Amino acid sequence: MKAKICVTSIVICFGISVFTLKAQVIPNFNFENWTNGANSAPDGWIDNGNNHLGFYPATQTTDKYFGLYAVRIESNVNATDTSKGNISTIRPNGLDGFGPSFPIASRYNNLKGFYKYASFNGDSAQMIVFLTKTGFIGPWQNLLAFGQKNLGAAATFTPFSVGYMESSPNFFYNDNVLIPDSGFINLSAFKSIDGSAHDLRPLGNSILIVDALNFDTYFSGINESVDIAENFVLYPNINNGIFDIKFETSGIDYTTIKIYDMNAKEIMNLFSGNLNTGIHDIHYNIQDLENGNYLFVLASDKGYKATKFVIQK
Repeated sequence: MKAKICVTSIVICFGISVFTLKAQVIPNFNFENWTNGANSAPDGWIDNGNNHLGFYPATQTTDKYFGLYAVRIESNVNATDTSKGNISTIRPNGLDGFGPSFPIASRYNNLKGFYKYASFNGDSAQMIVFLTKTGFIGPWQNLLAFGQKNLGAAATFTPFSVGYMESSPNFFYNDNVLIPDSGFINLSAFKSIDGSAHDLRPLGNSILIVDALNFDTYFSGINESVDIAENFVLYPNINNGIFDIKFETSGIDYTTIKIYDMNAKEIMNLFSGNLNTGIHDIHYNIQDLENGNYLFVLASDKGYKATKFVIQK
């Protein structure tokens, strides 16, 4: 596989089939805010604490998909004790457990984001979402919708979408009309619940990194109103795997270039580095890719540019 790049640097780090971004309601959705320091849960989230001196189950990491930081969640299991690696959105008034945490006003279908996961002893990462109707009353009485996803190992940032168990891409709603008014999210480096048990324990010291959470669409820019590339052109748009891109930028930013399929699966990482100010003219030869529709995305923490193209040989 060849990818000839005729310019010093460029960026593309996000591509999915839908690029609109609804009003963000998830607390600290991109894990940029850490008022209590890097060795703590991010703002708007809480961890279960730890039983090992000097160990922190939730920490800030610069190994991120977007922006400056992501959250790193880790379990610690040894012969004497266990620290559970998971975080949840904070419930009001000091309430514990699973239950309403933050206000919403839409019938969301799923939770999307990006993750890395190092699994030990057969652990699965697990994402859990509750949507409730009657405000912050209690942990279970007002449950309207439920989502759960178990995730396997991923060495690079990989898109995930939380629906109902493994059988449906969307949350399961108990009612076809009601609009939820509150939500709750739990992110875990181990399988914490299943169909018959609660309060499961980690199997090993697995590590989960999560970034860029959003309901219903993948998050495609720290500020979606900022188009980081002027006069962007990909030509020819229907090609045999050989094409050019041309655009102009006005700042120096860390950037990456990736190609995704239309299911948000990363196909190719073309570049990571600093994108210099000026006009960029880049030639690509990726003829090893099969015929089909793809997404080419140029992005930095200032925004993004995404373009669909077709390979037809």
